[in-house]
Amino acid sequence: NSNLRWTLFSQMGAMQLSHRGNELSTSSRLAYNLSGNTIYSHGHSISLGFQTQNVSTGINDLTTIGWQYQSPDKAYDGSRLWAISLGYGTGTHGRGVLTSISTSVIPGVTLRVRYENISVVSDESTFSLELVPRWSTQRLSNENFFSLRPAYDEPSHLRQEGGIWIQPFLDYNHNGLQDETEPLYVEDANQLLTLNHQDLVRYHPRIDRSGIFIDDLRPGDYRVDLDPAGYPIDWTAEDIAYGIEVVAGSYTTVLIPFDRSYTVAGIVQDENSKPLMGITIEAVALMGTERSVSVTNGAGIFFLENLRQGDYEIYVDGRLTSHTVNLTSESETFIELDIQSPVEESVRSE
Repeated sequence: NSNLRWTLFSQMGAMQLSHRGNELSTSSRLAYNLSGNTIYSHGHSISLGFQTQNVSTGINDLTTIGWQYQSPDKAYDGSRLWAISLGYGTGTHGRGVLTSISTSVIPGVTLRVRYENISVVSDESTFSLELVPRWSTQRLSNENFFSLRPAYDEPSHLRQEGGIWIQPFLDYNHNGLQDETEPLYVEDANQLLTLNHQDLVRYHPRIDRSGIFIDDLRPGDYRVDLDPAGYPIDWTAEDIAYGIEVVAGSYTTVLIPFDRSYTVAGIVQDENSKPLMGITIEAVALMGTERSVSVTNGAGIFFLENLRQGDYEIYVDGRLTSHTVNLTSESETFIELDIQSPVEESVRSE
């Protein structure tokens, strides 16, 4: 019918202005976050609102002022675990209180209770109890059937804020890309990652089979560091830190490949099968810059750790030996290698 509809949204720091309208109604809201967070983040906020409604007798209006609290904890679907609002309104049909409380303690379902003394169209008190389900079907990767799961309620704040989508995965073929048969590794995400040198749990990440999602981030540059304490056993990361640019309106995707980590261990002995201490053992890759160094202990034992797939030459005290190591996806992650050094123990003692 050639009607005009419009939406305005603007944000500066903790202050936010929104306005929308159509041929029947308008709604405006000015809000300020009292907790120092962005308005869509957790904490306390106050707001001033104004609504209009076209009816047969003219235009009704309602002005409201209110307080809202959103808990820092999130439900599985990304919504706030608790949200409480308390307000007071005055308008065409009188004045009264407006209250609501909602929770997402049940995965995939939001329970909301509302009580209003006044509205833009009536002066009658209303009470409502709402159950809002959010479920979606998703085809499981590498499988031929669908799963039913709580759906993530995409945050409208992505218009002014952004997020990070982190995907750590086991890179079996060492190509840096997640192939269909390579699973994600998200079991120890809070121990594995830090964001801007702070624990990941501080940012209330959402972790599921698709990866690690961090929401409510202002546009700008961020740093993600990996802690080896959270690495999967017998795997090592390609890089230990990532620089990330977050832009408004989307998630920045970060792929973190983990490569097989191999250890070559053994004993260095002289020609009389006596262990030698203080011998430097090096594994140097034939292609690339990979290198691992170890010094034998009192029992002549060495450990060349965090080796990746490839061919390596073995050096003893800087001298090339006839020993080589070939590491492939089929190799054991722990390999034993015994070396006989031509250096006499008496020389080493001197």
